[in-house]
Amino acid sequence: GQGRHRRGPRMAELRLSDGHDRGGAESHGRDAAGVVGLGDDLSPGAYSMRLDLAGFGLYADFGGGARLQQYWRREAMQEKAVVRPDGGPVYAQVSVNGFLGMYQNGSPPLDVLSFDSFQRRTGTRILRLEPDGNLKAYYWNVTRWVPDFKAILDPCELPAACGQMGLCQPGGTCRCLDSTADGGDTGSK
Repeated sequence: GQGRHRRGPRMAELRLSDGHDRGGAESHGRDAAGVVGLGDDLSPGAYSMRLDLAGFGLYADFGGGARLQQYWRREAMQEKAVVRPDGGPVYAQVSVNGFLGMYQNGSPPLDVLSFDSFQRRTGTRILRLEPDGNLKAYYWNVTRWVPDFKAILDPCELPAACGQMGLCQPGGTCRCLDSTADGGDTGSK
């Protein structure tokens, strides 16, 4: 498969099927992808997932010509294989066994980011970079997409959890930085 580059309101996603559930993902308008390569950009707009030789990260583009801001990072553990700078391209692939694997040139995995259903074949899986910037995995259970992984558990760690003028507090509640601007605590989120 090829990495997909998308902009706009659609979600970016990786999808992989084990071939046993024809009709689930396809009937819901999902594009087949499966693999993201070094330099590929999985972007639903302001957010992107990027691979490098050391691992992969999630980035925010706040515009204005500023550099991309990394807000989440996963370093490759390199337990079964070691990254070789001259060893060819690095890529990530969603496995039917419930993980996102990072590989180099057909090597054993450089890293395995396990999902909740790790080592269970559940059928079609997708990995999506959501509009809020979180990376999430789902599997299809014949009737709906079941959440299987979330990279960022605390909503306050998302890059724009409370907007430009908000302050995220524990539990994901938002408050204005200037309490006189709108009466203090917004109670939103």
